[in-house]
Amino acid sequence: MSEQSNSTVSGNSGTETVLKLLATILKEIGITNFIVLFLASFLLFFASEAQKQRFIDTWFLLESDRHVYCTIIIAGIVMLSVIGGIYFKTMHKLSRAENERVGKEKSKLQSQLLGQDLSSSDAV
Repeated sequence: MSEQSNSTVSGNSGTETVLKLLATILKEIGITNFIVLFLASFLLFFASEAQKQRFIDTWFLLESDRHVYCTIIIAGIVMLSVIGGIYFKTMHKLSRAENERVGKEKSKLQSQLLGQDLSSSDAV
């Protein structure tokens, strides 16, 4: 019975590892870039050579009668990526500032409750 539970745990561990990896990638590059990366990977692994060639001709070389729409879509994806990057940096900065504020407040309250200074520089 313990062998079965070990195999179940190891099976879930692989899935958890993949999900953690995907979550980390999503967190680092943003949702728009993640979708672009996913679609590019899907195209790379599952499309035929003719489909890949047609995709490159249409979206990168703009050799299509719909190249205006392709350009607009590419510009939209780039804009979303830039806006997402700015948003991520702003939220990260606000999160760090809030964490520092909470840490200082907790230290101040602990010092007041103990009636002594908890500065680490006094310990040296």
